[in-house]
Amino acid sequence: MISIRDTISRIARTVRQTEPASKYTKPKTKSHSQSKSPSTSPGIYNKPKIVHRKDVKVDLKNTQGTNFQIHTYRDFLAPLGIPNLKVFNDELPPYSHSSAHQNWRKKQNSKPVNMFNNFLQDRSLFEKMMDFLINITPEHLKNTNFSNDMVVRHVLEQEEKESDTNRFPELSPRNSFGEVPSMPQPLTVQNFQEYIYTLTHSNFYYRNSSSLTSGLVPDILLYTHKLTNDEFKPYRSVHTYNYLIKFFGFDKNQSSFARELLLVMNKDGHKPNIDTINHLLKLAQTHSHIRTNTNTYQVIMKYLQLCQSMNIDINLSTFSRIYDSINNIFLKESFLNHIQRIKLPISKNLLLKILDDFMATTKDTGEVINFIENDLGHSNWKSDSKILNKVVYHKALQIQRDEDVDRLWRFVNEKDLDVDEYTLKSFLEGVRKNKLLDSQHYSKAMLMLSIYVNVYDSLSNVLRVYQFLLEELVRESEREPRLLGINTFIARGVVYEASGELLLPSEITQYGNSKRSASENYKILRRVSCGKLEKLEAITDIYNKMMEKFSEVAAITEPHKPFSEDEIQMWQKLKSSIKIDNNAAESERSLLIKAQIHCVPLTIPPGAVDKYRQAQLRKYETVRARERSNKMELGVEEHTRQQMRTRGIYDSRENMGVDKDNGEEIINKNLDTV
Repeated sequence: MISIRDTISRIARTVRQTEPASKYTKPKTKSHSQSKSPSTSPGIYNKPKIVHRKDVKVDLKNTQGTNFQIHTYRDFLAPLGIPNLKVFNDELPPYSHSSAHQNWRKKQNSKPVNMFNNFLQDRSLFEKMMDFLINITPEHLKNTNFSNDMVVRHVLEQEEKESDTNRFPELSPRNSFGEVPSMPQPLTVQNFQEYIYTLTHSNFYYRNSSSLTSGLVPDILLYTHKLTNDEFKPYRSVHTYNYLIKFFGFDKNQSSFARELLLVMNKDGHKPNIDTINHLLKLAQTHSHIRTNTNTYQVIMKYLQLCQSMNIDINLSTFSRIYDSINNIFLKESFLNHIQRIKLPISKNLLLKILDDFMATTKDTGEVINFIENDLGHSNWKSDSKILNKVVYHKALQIQRDEDVDRLWRFVNEKDLDVDEYTLKSFLEGVRKNKLLDSQHYSKAMLMLSIYVNVYDSLSNVLRVYQFLLEELVRESEREPRLLGINTFIARGVVYEASGELLLPSEITQYGNSKRSASENYKILRRVSCGKLEKLEAITDIYNKMMEKFSEVAAITEPHKPFSEDEIQMWQKLKSSIKIDNNAAESERSLLIKAQIHCVPLTIPPGAVDKYRQAQLRKYETVRARERSNKMELGVEEHTRQQMRTRGIYDSRENMGVDKDNGEEIINKNLDTV
């Protein structure tokens, strides 16, 4: 660790003069709370929209996820006319899961001896890859004169300009909770590219639209880029295909299909560019952290060889992508030594990743700040929100005493800090991952709630803030059953807060058999909580059933139930009581008293939670199977057209005599994916 720290410091001192040339200027994002009037109530408590769906019985045979996904890919790739693609082969040799799992365990083992053994094992392929990378690096990126600021500035600005040409961050918020946007009319090459960028760079949570297995967004991407769809052929480009490679390959971990998209792109008349290569290298980043039987550096080598064969010049982003794929600290040190030797300019993205690695070597935030100010030469780091948030995260990760909490509390409230909507997320993430607090008297969940209530109340429009709160509340409820009542109430409060701050939709589906789904806002939060809210549902359900025989014990309201007016008042009073100056954490005991919620401690029977979740999983699979059944009935393309028309996204045949009523009747068989 000392060696890598010395290397990182040496690299940082070399490139510190380049920092002003690549200074990050992040556009300020207006928070949802700023756009709402003070009288606006959270969406969950407005009268919810009721959507009626038929409860249709279907044969679930042949609608299971994996087989259906393969069917979808085969349908898309069939126009290529290449029957020997892996996706068409039903008789592939069996995959060695045992050896892949063994390789994964070796990669995950962080003991120094194991890390060094992995270094020795991978060094030969790594060095071969690095030699090839340096050999194909354009000359204008080598032998940079770091003493000449103008030269360095020109190189970095030119690289940044080229990389920003096909990115539209202002058009695509990271998270979107409304309907998928309508396709622009009339279509042009430019607005079609921007539209596909939006679909692939935002997460659309409404009706789980970005889901690979049940969402509409993947269907739209495949529909618009299928070779037989001549309607969109004039608007497709190498850039839109690059976005698809990023979406399916990196976001959805479909690396094989992402590589096959290269064949589709070529058949459609578009040649790969450096963005194509860099998106493929993002797949190597995933490859380096999953169970696999191939070496990551061999995969990188293949992409670099493709780059050379097509006369594509690599850029600074290529080095950043490769650095992301290195999961061994000794190999990272070797990488940094290589780029220092050829005097390569360091992009801001790579510099931030180097900072991350330095932060992992020390528990002293003072050393991190010293590294930023002296080695990186970034004395004004408080005005750079990306670096500031990393410091906040590192400080929160080291909290272990009351004084630490108070000190960080005062720090984040300083007036000269360039805080943004991700500062609160960084604060909470650091507390949540802080292992030092696990052995202290603090309740992490209550500490995080106090931070949420007291810090940046108007900057709470980041979904992961609520995800962290919910996950920690459920984790604590598992560990401390006596807190189940208050934690369930607070979890419902977090749902209330998220629904208002993020403007989550409050749609409820009413089925023909009188059953109702949970509201859409709750389903969104249940999905992003990675099963934690579902686990809280299970524990609450088990508790209430066990307490039925005690008439004097009140049942706990289920997590999916919205607040009543009385509960809203109770929640606001609870928040007000927590909002105390210079008091970072209320004890769980005082919160229990203030909320007047009591819970009888109980022991959950072994296997009861898993049984509940398996029953829920069967329900979810039934919903997905109905959706797939409708796709199979209509055909993938026709189903996508019907969905786009029904949801008001695009109607390519509105003047061609299509029977819309019949189409909507078929689509209304669909059930919203839970």
